[in-house]
Amino acid sequence: MSEVQTSRVGELTFNFRTKDGLKRNSVNIEAILPTSAGLIEVLSSEDNKQKELIVDLVASALSSHIRGYVETDLDFNQDSYNALLVEGKVDLAFLANLPKSERNTISKENLEDFAKDYIAVMPEVTGKDVKRITSAAGLFVERFKRVAGDNAVLAVLQQQLEVFVEHAPEEVTAKHERVISYLADKLTELQEIRVTADAL
Repeated sequence: MSEVQTSRVGELTFNFRTKDGLKRNSVNIEAILPTSAGLIEVLSSEDNKQKELIVDLVASALSSHIRGYVETDLDFNQDSYNALLVEGKVDLAFLANLPKSERNTISKENLEDFAKDYIAVMPEVTGKDVKRITSAAGLFVERFKRVAGDNAVLAVLQQQLEVFVEHAPEEVTAKHERVISYLADKLTELQEIRVTADAL
């Protein structure tokens, strides 16, 4: 019988923004991360501190998910939450089965707010005219619906998003942190989709 693995090696990448004209190179490391078996072992142990940490991390993930609903509904209240609970949209099972890029609900208003700052920042940074920048911003707002499957366009959008993160004022990127994370994950997810004739 093989030994149960309680940890695994996972690659972590740390990127940095440009500051004072300088940009630190990305740092890639192979870190020791827990497996599901490792988490089960901790939860079955007497180490209350580690168990509390795991519970807090799960609660934080659920809180972020619920916040997405709150931000898109000005009248959101306990009854709104209770209705979502009955529908099974705010529990751990629902969250776990969402694509990673969609685990934090991002509203159209969130995306439009990001687009305004994107259009304000990018012409000066890239030298592109406002019309082209606005066109790209529109694709962000519509969640890439028109270009899904076109990896060449998706790659350009990914590169432009990275440029925005590197050069936009820190308070702007902080303001849009959730949207940027969503867009980056969605771009990666869409580019990883491969459809071949054998699959049809």
